[in-house]
Amino acid sequence: MPSYFTIASGQGVSSGGFVERSERDWILEIPSMSAQIGGVRLEWSSQGATGPFGSLVQPNPLVGAATRDQQTYIWSGAGPGWSLVYGSPPTPYVRVAVQNSTTDIATFTVHVLNQL
Repeated sequence: MPSYFTIASGQGVSSGGFVERSERDWILEIPSMSAQIGGVRLEWSSQGATGPFGSLVQPNPLVGAATRDQQTYIWSGAGPGWSLVYGSPPTPYVRVAVQNSTTDIATFTVHVLNQL
């Protein structure tokens, strides 16, 4: 069953919500939107759908630590499109965040992939 995350016009994040945790990969359906929003990332919470939320970051190989400026974006530029997210989510509580505020309402859809 898909999960829906809406970002209101002028905002940069959706409300928090729940996604199915499974061993299957899943995809984020990106709506038609302007390239002005920049990147799309997922932010996670271990405490519930109201947060606090944090971005997944990648370690910097030069300093051996993850820093806030290395947030993992799963989409960049205009939509529509689909972004594959490998593996099980780290927690079931997630929200969608964009780099720059939206100019219209944007609804993102999470689909868990069926595997044979």
